[in-house]
Amino acid sequence: MMYPIRLLCRVMQSSHSAYYAWCKRPAKIITAEELHLYRRMKEAFADSCGSLGSRMMLKQLRKEGFSLGCYRVRRLMKLIVIQRRLQSHYRAKT
Repeated sequence: MMYPIRLLCRVMQSSHSAYYAWCKRPAKIITAEELHLYRRMKEAFADSCGSLGSRMMLKQLRKEGFSLGCYRVRRLMKLIVIQRRLQSHYRAKT
């Protein structure tokens, strides 16, 4: 069943012009090296139980032989939705 684009965009709370602009944009091709980097970042984050921030992620990846900077690591962490969970500090409740 096909629905009109304008109706779908209204349901998704997006403009139809944004949809057509998205359709015209070329697809981004990811290299095998970049895909390996994404997967390794996810694995390292999971191994740290969600406590690895961008600085420690950078150190970890550099140890493994990747050459990248801190801003790229931050951007990639946002792109693949990796967000560090802050640990709560102990508070005496007596």
